[in-house]
Amino acid sequence: MPSPLSLLIAGLIVLAATYFLWRWYDRGSLRRRSQRELTEDALKYIQIRLLEEKPPTLDSLAGVLNLARDKTVALLVNMESQGLITRTEGKLTLTEAGSERSHELIRAHRLWEHYLAEDSGYSPLEWHEQAEKREHQLTPAEMDALASKYSYPSHDPHGDPIPSTGEKLRRHAGETLSGAPVGTRGEIVHLEDEPQAIAEELDNLGLHSGMLVEVVERNDEAITLVSNGHRLQLPVMAADNIFVEANGQLVPQAQSSLKDLQRGQSGRVLAIAQQCRGAERQRFMDLGILPGTIIRAELTSPGGDPTAYLIRDALIALRADQANYIKIEPVEEE
Repeated sequence: MPSPLSLLIAGLIVLAATYFLWRWYDRGSLRRRSQRELTEDALKYIQIRLLEEKPPTLDSLAGVLNLARDKTVALLVNMESQGLITRTEGKLTLTEAGSERSHELIRAHRLWEHYLAEDSGYSPLEWHEQAEKREHQLTPAEMDALASKYSYPSHDPHGDPIPSTGEKLRRHAGETLSGAPVGTRGEIVHLEDEPQAIAEELDNLGLHSGMLVEVVERNDEAITLVSNGHRLQLPVMAADNIFVEANGQLVPQAQSSLKDLQRGQSGRVLAIAQQCRGAERQRFMDLGILPGTIIRAELTSPGGDPTAYLIRDALIALRADQANYIKIEPVEEE
């Protein structure tokens, strides 16, 4: 008869397998996509590759769609019969109809990412995945309503231009950080959201659009940056996913954040970090966390996180990642 421990281990294995199978399904690897969704995904991929001047191929398309080569061929034949693409000597191009449809999909994706960044509880690492699903459902009228709601935003949270109706698609600005020489100073203007593992690594390092960086060291394997007084070392592969617009602007020195305060210490708010957006930023402002506000670290949980801060005579608990958004200068209270 199996021991209780072996039964527990077996149960945990089943739960883990179920969880990862669901995540795989939910991310689209197993999720059954309609022919329309496959067609639209292919159109979007071809358009983006052409925009980047990286001609799409049958094999690259099959990889992105997670389809067998023969099924990808069948898909392309069907798209050609619908007048969406042309194939000449192995080269894939979009017809006017195909270009218009891909334009709508890209606009829908980027507008929905903007919405998620401003008004949802999803984390930055979830924006792309959620937009991948929603882009197939938004109507032109819904897209126009979203654009109007946010005063016609020019870029999504990753730095990609959001085209208006009828506007020609544009490539994001900047050049890859991997090609930047030592001494380059500039602003991060775009971060790729795929592959997911690299996007997570960049997010964990606190890199975001709008950040000023300087390249201080590089070799064949890694690039070292300075930003906000901190040194960050990136593998060249990760630097390929960061696009910087060189401007020679000096990189600011390190700023203290609320999470740096020890119990009993106080700080004056200088700003809320740019990468804090939407509902969370609004919540901070509603709590009175504005430039000039004096905040005192009062209590720390036994595990060290969260910490309770005295903000305008109210005791508010904030996690370390939330407190890190609030930039301060230390002050001595009488």
